[in-house]
Amino acid sequence: MKYTYSAIWIQVVLWALLVVLPMSVLWIVGEEIDGRYLLVLGLQTLTWMALFYLNYLLLIPRLLFRRRTGAFIWANIGAGLTLPLLTQAVYALIRGLSMEDFGMEDIVSLGTVWLMFLFLIFAALSIRYMQRNSRLEAERDRREAELATMELERLKSQLNPHFLFNSLNNISALSAIDTEATQEAIGTLSSMLRYVLYDTSTPTVALSAEIGFISDYISLMRLRYNEKLHIDCDWPKNTDGLKVAPLLFISLIENAFKYGASSTADCRISMSLKAGTDGLRFEIDNSLCNQRTAEAKPGHNGVGLRNLRRRLELLYPQAHTMEYGPVPGGGYRAALTIRHQQQEEK
Repeated sequence: MKYTYSAIWIQVVLWALLVVLPMSVLWIVGEEIDGRYLLVLGLQTLTWMALFYLNYLLLIPRLLFRRRTGAFIWANIGAGLTLPLLTQAVYALIRGLSMEDFGMEDIVSLGTVWLMFLFLIFAALSIRYMQRNSRLEAERDRREAELATMELERLKSQLNPHFLFNSLNNISALSAIDTEATQEAIGTLSSMLRYVLYDTSTPTVALSAEIGFISDYISLMRLRYNEKLHIDCDWPKNTDGLKVAPLLFISLIENAFKYGASSTADCRISMSLKAGTDGLRFEIDNSLCNQRTAEAKPGHNGVGLRNLRRRLELLYPQAHTMEYGPVPGGGYRAALTIRHQQQEEK
């Protein structure tokens, strides 16, 4: 496991306190810091570090994290008994002491060492769990990002055939009326498919390119319907530097043509796209021209709008609003707002 900066700093502070604090206390009370004291402090510190890193590097990841709790406890009991005695033996060897030289204060010192051992084991556990939780959280975030990307790709793969299916239906209906217009429609559809297949592979596209795609779609629909369908478009004059997720508005536009276009009755569809410092706002209004719209509920059915809602949740979380519904006097309106701080490509 890679060391995190926070874990490293915690260890640096821990060892600095365990070494500097006792010496500071002696200096404050005026006690002399001699060679014997430095030897004891050095041996104690090495003992503490041995127990800490035994747990941190070996016992916690190899035993405790693998649910071998009993082995973990017994290993620490063994280390807690062995290391202090080994420290005392090393001290006695350096100082040339015998067993008769050890008294009650040495036993008390061993008890203090064991209390410190418990503290160090707890410190090692805390740092290890902090690192583990951080790693698990990063892994969870990575998996969620991968799942979101996969879902976006799935939604896009559903959207493309859906759009193609509707467009081919339009051309099929047009072929029975006007052969020349059908050829023009096929050319327009070819341009649109090129955009869908090649230009929308990135998370965002230039807003001008998306407007061009929408304009091609509207041109295709104009060929199908006669002069009874009135279409008004209002696009921003300057789109330099503006980007948006590809194919974001087409579902709303398809919905408007589905319920608001007819070759036998006067119909209207008006759409506008506003680009400001606060973001983008797309609005589309259409009349309800077909008898089936009295029974259908525009905006509540169809794979296109379901996909759009889900894509917005993934692409612009907490930074979008989508509204749709009937308007007084007849007709239907849909509006999509994307706030500026979330639309920039990262």
